[in-house]
Amino acid sequence: NTLSELADAGLEPFANLAPAYPLTGEVRPDEVAGAFAEAGVSVVYAGRWKYLEGVLPHLEGEVGGTVYEGFLEAVQDRGYYDRMFAALRGAFRRAGLRFEVMAY
Repeated sequence: NTLSELADAGLEPFANLAPAYPLTGEVRPDEVAGAFAEAGVSVVYAGRWKYLEGVLPHLEGEVGGTVYEGFLEAVQDRGYYDRMFAALRGAFRRAGLRFEVMAY
């Protein structure tokens, strides 16, 4: 709602999708891009989890054996973020929005 209010006021809001969480459930890249487009966002900046190694042991203890276990598998897959960001980049392009992946 806040992003929509900023856009309605004539500003060009941006959003950070960082750290980017894996797309889970039935969430599709086009739905993510559509939500940002509907809010009036001009650009979305995305980034990977920076300190994943320090977080994984805690997460494994909390979500291991639950529906969220797929999340752990995704973030540990070295190619996952490249594939996810490529899919999001295409979806944002189709929605007419800029999508920038931050390198760090």
